[in-house]
Order: sequence, then structure tokens, then C-alpha cells
Amino acid sequence: MPHPAILLLAALPALGACGSSTGKPDTEQSGSDLFQVYCASCHGKDGRGTFLNLGPSFEGVREYWAAESLLEYIADPRTFAARTERLGKRDMAAIADDVPQAARERLVEFSLTLMD
Repeated sequence: MPHPAILLLAALPALGACGSSTGKPDTEQSGSDLFQVYCASCHGKDGRGTFLNLGPSFEGVREYWAAESLLEYIADPRTFAARTERLGKRDMAAIADDVPQAARERLVEFSLTLMD
């Protein structure tokens, strides 16, 4: 088995990809499709997390997030976390510049259905 440091170095390119994508989303994409583009690389395609635990599982997401707060968070995670003192040191890329508000709303609506 490779040394853990080797595994971490191999994962570094993926860390920068969390929450990012190339290009603008189709304005008609479903929340599920948007999740696959913007979230699955870190949170897993089914929201259960990934092998390297790049992003947390969505288990219990409804108990922790209201739709309005999650919308605000994904738009600008650093500002939200600093202002609310939520989420500790977790860092996630903002998607507000890439994803229009209506698409973010569909993404949040879908995300809140995971792990029901």
C-alpha cells in the first residue's frame, strides 16, 4: 500500500476542483445534474462523501441546513463561515460566479433530498 503522503499528494489536484467547473451551466439543468458537475467530485456522486473524504457526507443535511442558509453558503462559503462561525475550518470553492441564482436554488433543493 502506498504511503499516506503519496495518497495525499495524488489527491491535491482534486482538492482545487471541489465546487468548480469549466463553463456556465445550462439554465435548464436539473439539481441532480448540477450536483454532479459542482459537488460530486468532493461529496460523492450520491452525497455519501468520497474515498479521500474531500467533502462531508450529506447524511443529516436537512437537520443541519435550512435552504436559505445553504444557498448563502454555496454562493460564498468563506464569508458565510466567517460571519456565522459555522463549519470550522472547512473550505469550499464559491460557485456564485459560475452558477446563476435559479440554478443554485435547484441545486440546493436537490441537495436537501439526499440521505432522506
